[in-house]
Amino acid sequence: MESAIQSRCLDCALRPDRVFCDLPAEALEAFDCVKSTIACRRNTVLFREGQAARNVFVLCEGKAKLSVG
Repeated sequence: MESAIQSRCLDCALRPDRVFCDLPAEALEAFDCVKSTIACRRNTVLFREGQAARNVFVLCEGKAKLSVG
């Protein structure tokens, strides 16, 4: 089952079930102003050890696998 990506954190139906989403409304509004929302396919590499970080990821739904190579 696929769900639609929410453009605004305050409107997200998942908020009550998520720890990160329990921020005050003003903090979520500020977060909405600076975030980019993406959906990743299975096996997408988000970052590699040793490379400079380009993003901070907040996983709202699904799973992420961390591995050491």
